[in-house]
Amino acid sequence: MMLIIGKTLGAYVLPGLSRSFESWLVSVQGTAAMPDLYAIWPLNTEQPMWHMLLWTTPHSASTFQTLTGLGYALLVVGILFFVPKITTAVLVPFAGVGRVALTMYAVQFAVIWLLTLSGINHSLGKVPFGDLLVASMALIIGWLISLLPHGPLESSMRRFDRLFSASRTEPAPK
Repeated sequence: MMLIIGKTLGAYVLPGLSRSFESWLVSVQGTAAMPDLYAIWPLNTEQPMWHMLLWTTPHSASTFQTLTGLGYALLVVGILFFVPKITTAVLVPFAGVGRVALTMYAVQFAVIWLLTLSGINHSLGKVPFGDLLVASMALIIGWLISLLPHGPLESSMRRFDRLFSASRTEPAPK
């Protein structure tokens, strides 16, 4: 329901409402000047971005974008609850990625950083089925890593935690 409400509002109600709200906001508030970075607080801060209140664009962090994103997330979780136990083999790569999330994130960061340093354009905007390519790569890497009990970064974090938790002098709370 949240997804349907968010998408319906984003398609039919919010575009016109957002334009009228922004024009009203400009008439009431005017346009904001850049803050003086050397002034004392609150004169060195920017005005609140009220014009973003009714946005539905991705990563705008507005109420309606959050409502739609939460609706998508709940839809995916609901669908996964209907997956029978027979198809758990399909879900093993996702579990593998979940166990090695820190390693996967660090590898992704390092790959993007190396591609940027070497001057290679890593955008998948013009690649046909680019999203499918990324999803299949994540699944394959997740499946390969799922054969390990933990990722290398996760294992080192656990060892680091054990090293410093063993040195506690007070008993752990029960």
